[in-house]
Amino acid sequence: MEGYDSRSIDSMLKKIGEVIKIKMKLQAIEDDIKLNVLKYLKERHWKQYIEKQTKVSATIITVQKEVIDKGQLKINVRPDIYESIVRFTPVERLDIITPEMRKKLKEIINPKI
Repeated sequence: MEGYDSRSIDSMLKKIGEVIKIKMKLQAIEDDIKLNVLKYLKERHWKQYIEKQTKVSATIITVQKEVIDKGQLKINVRPDIYESIVRFTPVERLDIITPEMRKKLKEIINPKI
């Protein structure tokens, strides 16, 4: 942790920026490998594979995700009932955004047409 000083906010943010960059690179590699594993399994019509030496397994799992359309719920239910169904709790969250993340975010928000 060279160059890290827990008493300096600049030092801490600089270090976490470096960690986030490394994490993003590793996440991209992991996503690419997972996509290739999924493709490999599907091509062979396999649902699962276990690597014999390390016992690492890959399994295709199909799940159904339940999503509630809050807009429709709000339209079809009285406001007092809606408030009793939907709960809002405040949660503190720390967002740290690197320049690369900010650039990606801008690309998503303002796509080039």
